[in-house]
Amino acid sequence: MTNPMNTILSQLRDISVEAVVAWIVMFFMLLFAMWTLAHHAATFLYIPWRSLCLASIMAILPASLLAAWGAWRFSNAYGQEVTKAVYSAGLQNISSIVLFIVITALLLVIPTYSLRFGFALTGFLFMWWLTRRAYSPPHSKAVISEGITVFSGRGGVWLLAAFTLVAVVVTLASHRPDLDDSFYIHVAAQTLRHPDLGPLTFDASLGFILEPFLFAPYRLASYETLVALLTGWTGLDILTVYYLLLPGLTAALAIGVAYLFARWFLPSGPAVLATGIFLLIMLAWGDSHIAYGNRVFVRLFQGKGLLIALTTPMSIVVGLLLLRRPSPWNWIFLALAQVAAIGVSSNGLVCTFATTALVLITAIRRDVKAVVFASGILAVTLIYPAILGVWLKFYSGWAMPLGSESGPLLPINASLGLGIREALTLSALALGFGALSISIQKSEYGLLTGAVLVLILNPWFSELLSGLSARVMSWRLAWAAPIPLLLAVAFAAVISPLFWIRPPIKKLSLVNSFIGVVALIFFLAAARWTLVASNNVTWSWPSAKLNAKYNMAKEISAAISKLTSPGTVLANREIGAWLPLVAPDLKLVMPGHTYPIMLQTVLTRSDFDSRIQLFNAINGQEVDLHSTVELMRHYKIGTLVIQNGSNAEKFIGYLFSRTDITIKEIPVVAGHRIFSLTYGYEILQ
Repeated sequence: MTNPMNTILSQLRDISVEAVVAWIVMFFMLLFAMWTLAHHAATFLYIPWRSLCLASIMAILPASLLAAWGAWRFSNAYGQEVTKAVYSAGLQNISSIVLFIVITALLLVIPTYSLRFGFALTGFLFMWWLTRRAYSPPHSKAVISEGITVFSGRGGVWLLAAFTLVAVVVTLASHRPDLDDSFYIHVAAQTLRHPDLGPLTFDASLGFILEPFLFAPYRLASYETLVALLTGWTGLDILTVYYLLLPGLTAALAIGVAYLFARWFLPSGPAVLATGIFLLIMLAWGDSHIAYGNRVFVRLFQGKGLLIALTTPMSIVVGLLLLRRPSPWNWIFLALAQVAAIGVSSNGLVCTFATTALVLITAIRRDVKAVVFASGILAVTLIYPAILGVWLKFYSGWAMPLGSESGPLLPINASLGLGIREALTLSALALGFGALSISIQKSEYGLLTGAVLVLILNPWFSELLSGLSARVMSWRLAWAAPIPLLLAVAFAAVISPLFWIRPPIKKLSLVNSFIGVVALIFFLAAARWTLVASNNVTWSWPSAKLNAKYNMAKEISAAISKLTSPGTVLANREIGAWLPLVAPDLKLVMPGHTYPIMLQTVLTRSDFDSRIQLFNAINGQEVDLHSTVELMRHYKIGTLVIQNGSNAEKFIGYLFSRTDITIKEIPVVAGHRIFSLTYGYEILQ
């Protein structure tokens, strides 16, 4: 008699690793997309946070069951499609190998990105032409070695588990503080402090309720309110949720998404190899503050990093699945992937359109009717993002045109790091395409990579888009393309023959595999890694990754609270950035860091100009001192905070020279001077 337990265990063993990973990733993506929709309903309909939390508790069980069912449907469809992936045989002619070497050499010596882009695109097209009839290896024991199984079967599962563990440990134990957190955590904290107000419908950073929310685009992002929700549900400290709970989960999901993306183009073994290469690339890519590697594991606590790590590659995979297997379920999966991209970051609103365009271009290989049909089903998934875009542009009350807000105007290649890694990235994309065997995967990879070159890495197109959407999209458009994963697939495709093609079969494949290994090592060693001290990274037990100014701000706010009449506080930039979080009841003239840019969109012009003049004065900039004192009276400023040795000493000296102002300095706190002010006979209340 058959043992039921043995039957169940046998069935479980038959479940592929990609099916399990696909289910887990889609389950969490669907839950987050549903949360984002609920968040949007609350913020646009002004539903109180308290009511949203109650509704979420009631909906969690049915939502989880629905997400589990949807994840099962996705897992089945995905699992059936990835069985079509074939093994890479590497570059099959000398010409393609020589082309890669020549293009790489040229890109390394060309000084400007626009020229590099042109040569890279030309090289990619030549590689396409040279490998259009490349050798496609059969799945036979004569070619595929059974002796090396480190990347397949149980070995592959253990490797994926190891990659996941490394990603989680790096994410939690590495500390690379970022001042942007002062705003993101404040958004979650103020949501919890005012449960009777709708989420992201107000701002309390000045010490009082200001409506509407200070930066309309951020109302679309639901990641910070998810932090607030989980803080309320779990009872954990908000910093624990923000820096440990969610980043630990998303780091594990990032490895899962990397494997799903690689598995779409490669068999299971090479896909595991590609996942490991992706992890290495992300740990190495720390050339600059905005390089891809500095957006993922060492900074995964911010929602915008999840665009690169999770939502963009998942949108690509789900979009390609929809094109291969059109169905209502697959359409829903892509539509919700678009919602999730917007939920992790408001930048996702633009990225969803760019990512969908990349997917659409992969349909060009079909006939005209198929392309028209593909355009239709993909366009319909963008209806919701389009509605949000129209609201933001015309009905949000946002005072500034979409393309005119302040922010860094950087070139599109900024995310690629320094020159060497930039050159190797551009050349390796062509190398990977050439190494893939003739198959539907090669076609999709080639069209996808070509689209990335033409639409995303194109310096002229990114500048045009930044004018039409947002200034920062001049370089954040790079988040709409899974470039690190395309690079990982490329290296895996060219290196993988080392592990399973027997040398007598194709010696040339092994030659170009060694070239691929050299190129990968060159890429990894070319510049600064994300994990080193020079990248502002320190290591410790998992804890909050707070900027040093956070603790200073806590000490300073405690000292201010002891003053008899603190009045309105005027603090320098970095301390002012943290005061809304550590001392939410303090009245501030202007918080620091990114707050002035965002408050400009909701304050009246005269109010903002007055506040920014005071803010400039305390930060050591040249201002008209007489009018500044009058503004201090107007805003009832009773406390000044400057850093020791600040350029604001001249401003402070002028205040001491005034006979109508009484200024008293208290002992230095956390390296900052604090002054208490009164004006003539009038004591601030």
